[in-house]
Amino acid sequence: MHSYQFLVVDDHPLYREAVVNVLIDLYPQEKVSECGQFSEVDQLIQEHSPDLILLDLNMPGVHGLSGLQHIRSHYPDVAVAIVSAEENKQLVLQALALGAVGYVPKSLPKQALGQAIEQMLAGDLYMPAELLRQTSLQQSDGHQLHDMLKALTRKQLLVLEQLAQGRSNKQIGEALNLSESTIKTHVSEILRRLGVENRVQAANQASSIDFSIYL
Repeated sequence: MHSYQFLVVDDHPLYREAVVNVLIDLYPQEKVSECGQFSEVDQLIQEHSPDLILLDLNMPGVHGLSGLQHIRSHYPDVAVAIVSAEENKQLVLQALALGAVGYVPKSLPKQALGQAIEQMLAGDLYMPAELLRQTSLQQSDGHQLHDMLKALTRKQLLVLEQLAQGRSNKQIGEALNLSESTIKTHVSEILRRLGVENRVQAANQASSIDFSIYL
């Protein structure tokens, strides 16, 4: 069984303690580190090699998403989830586009927080359902999207359907009985045809699609 290492970075002691307690409840045998200052992050990453960092968006020494960018730049193999009281959809999409594995609102109940953590450890992107609904396509974009979807092959539509659920390439390959390299090829073609830059934007566009119409 895989052993997990966690790092909670938040300058609010009460919330940090609450998150640490959730992690301990879920993974009592695992290591949970914490800090209240971003200046301590590099040392803790180097000492503990965390599998998942829960990073507060607004804290001293961090401006916007600069903390996320720093970690992704210096430690690209470490998964980082943004934790914030802000629930702005553009900020969420920007964080995911910069490589965050999830965006966790501080208003999330304890049980939902636990489910979000498990989902991210499983390789899925986490985005709150209410924010996902906010990012659905506007009606005016419907005809253009319809034409784009008609241009996709059935296999590509199946991949896009899985992508919209936040699945990783490995998970999509297992679900469709295809190799991971084949999935990567399909994803690249899907991004090109939809005119988007990354899988987060593709998942955003696909969030409101009724795939039964096209499959």
